Amino acid sequence: MSLKHAIKTGLLRALEVSGAELMRDRLLAAHRRLPAAIVVFHRVSDQISEDGLTVSTTRFRWILRTLREHYHLLPLSHLVSHLEQALPWPPRTVAVTFDDGYRDNFEFAAPILAELAIPATFFITAGAIGTDRVMFWDEHLRGRVPWMDWDQVRAIHAQGFEIGSHTMNHADLGRVGPEQAWQELTRSKAKLEDELGAEVTLFAYPFGRTENMNEENRALVREAGYRCCCSCCGGFVTPQDDPFRLKRTPMDPWFTSPVELHYELRRLAPWRWLARSEPAARTDRYLPGEENRAASSATHRARTS
Repeated sequence: MSLKHAIKTGLLRALEVSGAELMRDRLLAAHRRLPAAIVVFHRVSDQISEDGLTVSTTRFRWILRTLREHYHLLPLSHLVSHLEQALPWPPRTVAVTFDDGYRDNFEFAAPILAELAIPATFFITAGAIGTDRVMFWDEHLRGRVPWMDWDQVRAIHAQGFEIGSHTMNHADLGRVGPEQAWQELTRSKAKLEDELGAEVTLFAYPFGRTENMNEENRALVREAGYRCCCSCCGGFVTPQDDPFRLKRTPMDPWFTSPVELHYELRRLAPWRWLARSEPAARTDRYLPGEENRAASSATHRARTS
């Protein structure tokens, strides 16, 4: 065990035994600042190496078991309803989400989620479903990370999982103009609703950094009929937050044990206890910039959702 891991383990146990975490959460709840976490996965697979977008089925399973045993799991739509109605949520509330629409979500992730009875939301890049399109960040994995087809998207929806939009073509809404953004937002929503025969009201914008969404296009998300707009640059959600500015925390191989997961999701770092807002955490490990498009397969540097 490393010294850092030992310190985190000791801190976790001390907070549990002393009741300090419970007192902190009661104080935060009284001021409507009790945080919830929205976690995001991309790929769950043993067929490629783990990287910034990919976790193994073994890692995925222990993360989910830890969430089921120690956290209050809500579907994202329920979390949004709490925000819309100004309702509190229990301590350690977590919503599970996925981005993009890779086939392994159907083949591996959904069965494990169903086995453990954990709700989840899948944000789908509608224009990629059923195609052999290769995104720039997957060039080194060409042919090895296929997309779901529409039958598979319908199947996970039929299992009770929520489906949301991730635009039509994985557009950078911080760069495109309002006309193109409107097309990306409305066409993806219409396509998903047509294929599913159900309303789609949840949205997560591609790439997920603050610079990947501008305010003009954020307003269009609401106008297009969505209930929320999720980023992917770390941080938490409090009951006072705007549903169109929801922060999410990526799940990746950085989480090597349940202790690391607890330390992140329960905000156990001492400097976070006094923070009034959550900074975007560890963005360097999962948010390569545009200049990293040509990153080699050896580094597997990955963009966010």
